[in-house]
Amino acid sequence: MGIGRRQVMTAITIKDHAIRYVRGRNTSMEDVADFGERYLPKGVIENGRILEWDTLVTILEECVEEWQLKKQKVVFTIPDSLVVVREHSVPLEVKDEETTGHLYMELGKELHLPFEEPAFDWEEVSADDRQRHLLIVAAPEEAVAEYAKLLETVKLKPVAADVSPLAFYRFYHDARYQEPNEHLLVMQCYPSHVLLTVFNGETPVVTRHLNWATEGHQWDVEPVDGELTYEWKGSEAEVMQAWEDILFDVRKLRNYYGSSYHQGEKDLTKVSIDGDHPFLSYFEEDCRSKFDIPVQRYDSAKLRVSNSDISIPERFHETVGLLLKKEV
Repeated sequence: MGIGRRQVMTAITIKDHAIRYVRGRNTSMEDVADFGERYLPKGVIENGRILEWDTLVTILEECVEEWQLKKQKVVFTIPDSLVVVREHSVPLEVKDEETTGHLYMELGKELHLPFEEPAFDWEEVSADDRQRHLLIVAAPEEAVAEYAKLLETVKLKPVAADVSPLAFYRFYHDARYQEPNEHLLVMQCYPSHVLLTVFNGETPVVTRHLNWATEGHQWDVEPVDGELTYEWKGSEAEVMQAWEDILFDVRKLRNYYGSSYHQGEKDLTKVSIDGDHPFLSYFEEDCRSKFDIPVQRYDSAKLRVSNSDISIPERFHETVGLLLKKEV
């Protein structure tokens, strides 16, 4: 979009339960100027779908005024529940400038997506003497347009959309956690869902969106140590059982990745766990005790606002990674 690399940008992530922003320069995580968040009432957004438009607009207008974001250029994430990642191949003779049109021609024939009118981005990951092998990230076009319209309604200027796993991976990469020949499982744990993404090197090859088998009405916003946070009001046993269900799906995904992508010859090499679920520390320790590969979690004490001692909480990692998006 022609935005200078050193220009100040704003990144906004909107989840079912919270809106978060980070402002700064998109050069490194050390260039964050400020950040903030606002928790949402239950039922305003569910599974990424906006149910109470007017309420959300009112809340976001208050945020824009409080955070002094009016008329600023923003990048935003598409809701996790609506995103699909696919590998797809096209003939070698299809040129870059023809690829998007070719993919639209193949919809419903060679390329199958769970929605009729997608918005998608693609990246070539390899090629041989016959085909170009692409990674496609897609979402319903109407959902992308709805979130862009939401931001425009509150006097922001959306310039690019992204997906949560790629945003977090930029953070992970900028933190210098990446290792050669890595097969990484990213587990992003939120109160509403867990998002699993397997990266082969820097390429996301498979994702799974898993809803918690817990009652959503048992979450509430409470002040803890001087700031608001999401708190679970139900029994811990219910969360632990739901977590076991998540781990069952993690094991299935691990087996699927090893057998379907590498014929059993390669496996995951590391897990990175992140998010804003209040039980995240328990999840981390449980993974360490049950997995036979390293489990990594970024030390948030290292992440600070530029030229200050103000720490940026762990729940902003994804939004910081979104700020690092260069292709805008």
